[in-house]
This record gives sequence, structure tokens and C-alpha cells, in this order.
Amino acid sequence: MGDVEGNVARCAAVRAAAAAGSRLLVLPELANTGYVFETMEEAAALAEAVPGGPSTQAWAALAAELGVHIVAGVAEKAGDALFNSAVVVGPEGYVGTYRKSHLWFRENVFFQKGDLGFPVFETALGKIGVAICYDGWFPETFRQLALGGAEIVCIPTNWVPMPNQPAGEAAMANTLHRAAAHSNGIFIACADRVGVERGQPFEGQSLIIDTKGWTIAGPASRDAPDHHGRHRPRRRQPQRPQRIQFGARRPPHRRLRLTPPRPPAPVFPGASFPMSKRHVIGLAAALALAAPPAFADEKPIVIGVPVGLSGANSVVAPSVVQSAELAVEEINAKGGVLGRQLKLEIADDASGAAGAQKAFDSLIYQKKVDVLISMETSAARNAGLPAVTKGRVPYIYTSFYEGKSCNKNMFVNAWVPEQQVPPVVDAFKLKGAQTTS
Repeated sequence: MGDVEGNVARCAAVRAAAAAGSRLLVLPELANTGYVFETMEEAAALAEAVPGGPSTQAWAALAAELGVHIVAGVAEKAGDALFNSAVVVGPEGYVGTYRKSHLWFRENVFFQKGDLGFPVFETALGKIGVAICYDGWFPETFRQLALGGAEIVCIPTNWVPMPNQPAGEAAMANTLHRAAAHSNGIFIACADRVGVERGQPFEGQSLIIDTKGWTIAGPASRDAPDHHGRHRPRRRQPQRPQRIQFGARRPPHRRLRLTPPRPPAPVFPGASFPMSKRHVIGLAAALALAAPPAFADEKPIVIGVPVGLSGANSVVAPSVVQSAELAVEEINAKGGVLGRQLKLEIADDASGAAGAQKAFDSLIYQKKVDVLISMETSAARNAGLPAVTKGRVPYIYTSFYEGKSCNKNMFVNAWVPEQQVPPVVDAFKLKGAQTTS
């Protein structure tokens, strides 16, 4: 505990694993400082900046020397705040940082809750996600990482015995992480520590889990240092990676929120309201004039959704896409709209005006969509309106509307009563259009 230089210098296991062919190495939680802090002053004195601190620099140098990637727990100092963090370094140097979102017990005394979300890091090895110890008790952790594209999640951890844990029982964490790997179709690599620090015992039992939830290495020892050599991966027949159909999962009635709650990321007004079945039904019904029943069986109704898959709004984009997919799936299962099936086309607007213009152009002129639906920022919406006007495509805008952009092709589903979808559908009905409930 507290021997930062000595802890970082203990790299024999890293070198041995690299020599044996390992290319991704995971070290425990707070690997540079130790875990059981006694005072805030001690924690502050041992924490360091990332990536400029000596621990991250040393691991980055080692990764470059050995040609490997390392994920390691570190006590991070950022201004006056301390975070229980993990760094990712590789042959090219520093890759990124994750800050623990779910703090356990007395960690709340010393650390702030993580404020970086659940980033996924692109590396030469693939897409790497990171979570730390108690994060693994929350299914949302792995679902968000999987939706973000993570192929493997690295878990620096300091698991401790659970209350009322029967003697000799396998670590609860092993069960939780095997279930998470199976449910999300991801690899998970957990690195725990062993021994006792200031009276606190640790569970050990590090392991590596495949995409179906089976262990391919470990669990390692409870009480002795144990690296790659003791528990080698068991031989298996080659298997295809498990493909999880996230669209098949019914979203909860209320929006998922991490526990404990954190301040939401800055997103545009209305972004926290994913598209509902009502939105899509209203949108499809609004097509009644543009899609005469005589042509009902010839082709599907194509719905274009520009959404911020990259950029600031990417935190909510997966829920938008998933909600739209679920709504379309349910509507199609009931026969579609006016006898026609619905089809989704998604385009990344990069969370900005320039990206929105490209996304709208792509959906209208290349994908030939029949209608657009989105919850753009005002700037992005305005950037796309010229294409909407030129292409004469109905555009359902589902976010709050400040009333500054009038367009005969745009119908707003919030804030301004006379531009909401229900009155528009009623107006179409008065003109003889057919609708569906």
C-alpha cells in the first residue's frame, strides 16, 4: 500500500505474459497505489495526473517496448477531484481513460463518481471497453459498452468477499461477469488481486470469459499470485462469435439510468425521449396522401432517421435507433401500414449541422426515403431543411420546437399544437386519406 514506484516496477508478470504471446494485459484496480486508503490526504498525495503522471508514462513505455496493450487501475487526480480510474495504453502510447461510475463503500469518501460515461477504445486489437470492480454489478454497464461496439471488456478489480458468503464459494463476481458476457456477446477479462491489505482480504479468482459466458482461463487462485501459466485456456473447437440482436430486447417503460445517478451528458432538448411506436404510427399515417392504396403492395414505406451516431449526441443515439427498430418491428408484425411494410434507413449526422446536411442528402437522394423522422438540434434541423424542401419529403420533427423555422414539409410533434402529428393526420383524413389505428 502506497509504494507507487515499487508497484509500477513490478512488471515481471507483464513481461512474462508478453513473452508467452499475450497482447492484451489487464492489471488490478488501483494497481499503482493500493486500495485501502486511510485518509483523504493519503489518497490525494498518492493520486496523479493522467496521462502525464509517472504511472501512466511507465506503463505506456512498457507497452511500447513489448508491443502490447495494457489496461491498469490508477488513482487519478484531475484538478481538485480524485477518480478511481483505469488507463489504456498501447504500442503507440496513451489510448484513453475510464473513470469508475459505481463507487463501492468507502470509495465514496475519497473519489468522485466517474464523468466520462462508458467509452469504447479503438485499438489494433479491436474495440476495448473498460469497467472497474463494482461497475460489474450493474447490467447497464455491459449493455452500454456492447451497444458502443465493445468486443472485449477489461475489468481491473479488487473484489472482496461478499457479506454472508459461504466458505469456499466461488466469487459472486465470477457469476455476474459470466452472465454479462453471455447476455451481451462480449469477451470479458477480469484481473483481481490476492492477499490482505490493512486487514482487508481480496478474492483473487481472476478469469477470462468468452462471448457465450464460458471461462477460457481461470478462475485463478484465491490467495497466491497467479498469472497466465497456471490456468491456460482450455482447448475448444472454433466457434463463431455470438451475435446478440439488441433490437429484440424490449426497452423498459422508463429510460434506463445508471445507479447511482450521474448528471446527464449535454444533449439537445428532447433527446431524452426516444422515438415511440406512437411517433412511427403517426409518421406512417401521415404518408397516406403520398402513398395511394393502389400501390400498397409494391414496396415498403422507407423511413429515414438521421441521428448522431458520432459526436456529442452519440450517448443517446443507440436508444433512438433501438426504439425505432422496435416500433417498426411491432408495426410490421401487425401487417404494416395500409398493407405496406415499413423499412428503416439510418444515417449518421455527426451531431452537427454539417453532418446533418450530408445525412439528409444521403437519405433523400440516395436512399430514396419516403419520410424523415428525427430529433435534431435546431442547427442540424435547419441545415437539413433545404434538402427536405427540394425533395418534397415529409419531415416529422420530434423534438421541442422554438418556432423559428417554418416549412410546409415539416411537422412538429412537440411544443407547437398546430404543428403536431395528430392534427396533421386529422387534416389528411378530411381530404379522404386512409389511416390505420
